[in-house]
Amino acid sequence: MDHEIKLKIASHTVTRPDSPGFDESPVGVAAAVAVDALNEATAARQAVLNDPLLSNEGKRRKIVPIEDALWTTYGRQAEAVTAFGQAADAREAHLYRLLPVAPDPAMTPYDIALDAETRGWWRGLDADGRSKALKAIRADDKAHAGAIRALLRTPVPLDLADHETRILREMFEDSRRLANPEEAARVDMDREHLAIAERLIAQIRGIGFAALPDWNAGRLLTFLLDKGMDSAAVAIFGAADVAKAQQQRKARARVQKLAA
Repeated sequence: MDHEIKLKIASHTVTRPDSPGFDESPVGVAAAVAVDALNEATAARQAVLNDPLLSNEGKRRKIVPIEDALWTTYGRQAEAVTAFGQAADAREAHLYRLLPVAPDPAMTPYDIALDAETRGWWRGLDADGRSKALKAIRADDKAHAGAIRALLRTPVPLDLADHETRILREMFEDSRRLANPEEAARVDMDREHLAIAERLIAQIRGIGFAALPDWNAGRLLTFLLDKGMDSAAVAIFGAADVAKAQQQRKARARVQKLAA
């Protein structure tokens, strides 16, 4: 990502890294659709504002559907980016899984007993013994792959100190990447594309609020919830903010019902 690409979004110019494959990726397409939607909406809105034959009310009536269509499209694309992120999380979790998945996803009684024996050995070591054991494991992590997995699978968190967990996890993940280079490259690419798309989606929203002065975060959240686009609202604002807004809406509805 040595080079950057310039993008015109409304009256702003932003840059993004020139990441191979981004434009064709699901998140690249989603970001492009959102950019185009904002550019088209701002151009259409300006054309309406410049129309001398329209009254202020006439202009408002023409602008409302333009802006509604923009934010509906934006919400869908933000939702798509979030869904891609969830898929990337699942792919990464699968790459770094601790349990065997082939040919049988279930551990055998022998596997379970061997794990327990390894963890028992570890618990019996003092601090100096653990330090020496970690050095030996690090010197040949491939030969000690079973011990690494057994220790990381421990059901007792206190079996491992934080730094021990970190060292073992790093060795385990490195071994998984070496054993699955194509999948590791895919995970890295997904993460890179996702980071670019998330930044663009946030920039588009900020530029949109600047270009359309009647819009802000609160209005967009209300708009999405009114349209039943709850998942899009969560993708943009987070589950906590959406849950809070929904509770406030229910409270207002109860008050209005009592006042009626």
